[in-house]
Amino acid sequence: MDRHIFNNLDNSEYAVLAPNKWQDNFNMFELEEIMRQRESKVFAEILNRLREGKHTKDDILKLKERLIKENSIQDPMDVPHLFIQNQKVNEFNERVHNAATGEKFSIKAIDSVIGANSAQLRDKILSQIPNDPRTTKQVASNLQLSVSERTEIALNVRTDDGMTNSADVGEKTRHENRHLYVQGIESTWTPIRPITTQFAVGRNQTAQVVRKQFPVRPAAAKTIHRSQGDTEQKIVVNLNTRRSIPHIHYVGLSRVTAIEGLFITGLCEDKIAVNPHVSAEMEHLRNERVLKLSVTPIYKTDQVSFKLCYLNARSLHKHIDDIRHDFNFANTDINIFSETR
Repeated sequence: MDRHIFNNLDNSEYAVLAPNKWQDNFNMFELEEIMRQRESKVFAEILNRLREGKHTKDDILKLKERLIKENSIQDPMDVPHLFIQNQKVNEFNERVHNAATGEKFSIKAIDSVIGANSAQLRDKILSQIPNDPRTTKQVASNLQLSVSERTEIALNVRTDDGMTNSADVGEKTRHENRHLYVQGIESTWTPIRPITTQFAVGRNQTAQVVRKQFPVRPAAAKTIHRSQGDTEQKIVVNLNTRRSIPHIHYVGLSRVTAIEGLFITGLCEDKIAVNPHVSAEMEHLRNERVLKLSVTPIYKTDQVSFKLCYLNARSLHKHIDDIRHDFNFANTDINIFSETR
């Protein structure tokens, strides 16, 4: 079971072998500028309060302004959708695929059983494979795709080339396969080859199956959990849930850069929750474990001291705004600049 990194192991015998290094080796430096929503200040402030469970009634009213009816003409099908439940993700991806007008493909995986002594045993084991990529190392049995359909890489293929889960790069791969780029093949397209993975099946998980398939999956919709790290210009978020899930509202709503690009088909504001242990640890970090800089900034030195700063710059005029906004230069008595030409 997953646990927070600041928690110690419950089993004292294992704790001896794997002691928690969190409190001894980690301090926090908290960034104050929000990057993803930096152009949408009001939205960023709402998210900051929501993240710590300090949101107001006005914050909820502002979010409710972004409510739309699910599966209506207001619901943009071409915009990434986020859901809490896997079932809703699968249903929406199927809807998008069925509605797609591009050429469609059905790609069946090639499965083989390790150590099967007979065809009967092999067929029996193959029939036990669940039709759920979560149980087969994220590699689908039957991949349904269409041209121009939104997809993503399902697992790490080439980390050295950035071809990882949810990524969208592959410069090295394109260069290594440059012979494939004939007329009609765009130079920005990245070739993806089938991969081979192995997983266990059966009641006792003793049978081993090897599967060959393309490591991609539909991504018109995904779970909020899987969307962590994504940044989108527009998203449709469905937060309908029967139980409170700590921080799920913040994660889902904060994937978009501005509130104007946010569409909500279910807010469930009564289920907004934060984990009390996380809140307590954040308070502890802010008060007792603040990272101290190796060099003391000028703005933190003794105010009674006389402060003189000298800087030899190659491009002072080009970076004069950086100088003006630097707290160090703003807290000196005299600044001296010499520009090298």
